[in-house]
Amino acid sequence: MVTRDPYEVLGIPKTASKDEIKKAYRDLAKKYHPDVHSDNPLADLAEEKFKEVQSAYDQIMNEEEARSGFNTRNSRNSNSGGYNSGSGASSSGSGGYSYVGIRTLIARNDIRNARKSLDSIALKTAEWYFLSGVVYSRFGNSGLALKDMAMAVEMDPGNTEYVNAYYSLQNQSQNYQNTYRQYNSGGNLGNLCCQLWCMDSCCECVGCDLISCL
Repeated sequence: MVTRDPYEVLGIPKTASKDEIKKAYRDLAKKYHPDVHSDNPLADLAEEKFKEVQSAYDQIMNEEEARSGFNTRNSRNSNSGGYNSGSGASSSGSGGYSYVGIRTLIARNDIRNARKSLDSIALKTAEWYFLSGVVYSRFGNSGLALKDMAMAVEMDPGNTEYVNAYYSLQNQSQNYQNTYRQYNSGGNLGNLCCQLWCMDSCCECVGCDLISCL
């Protein structure tokens, strides 16, 4: 829990609506996300600010839900640092499939069956969109992957697993585009392959696969 007033941390008044709280959180999380400052000498400071923003948001939302008489967040949104086979998983979807089961399929790289399982679920929760984004990224469709992960973050902006995976994939996609442009403008092929391999290795840390054959 933050020591400062959490509303002060997010830069919003105590009368802010839930939508205003979520928007302030998303803007600050994007600003201080560690992936954005990976090559910055102030990376450690940015990470501390990122954690403070996360904690402030969780504190505000927990207090809001406590006043409403229920709290569904529990420890679900603790910092997982990326794709995690257990954190954030809902117990089940419809059609006889569980999200835990789908995560197991993804971990086994059984992407086609994971996609089929997701497509059989009618009620699309934040977890559904997150896992769909992971699956699309494994298929190499970064456009749809980013779209679904963005929806997961929109539906549950306090879930650090979703936030971290979304911004990691977003940065990987941007780096790939920059590398592609560099290659087209006469960049060295060896450097291109090296950079693609590095990006693929980083992407796999959040359950993604930039290039399946690497």
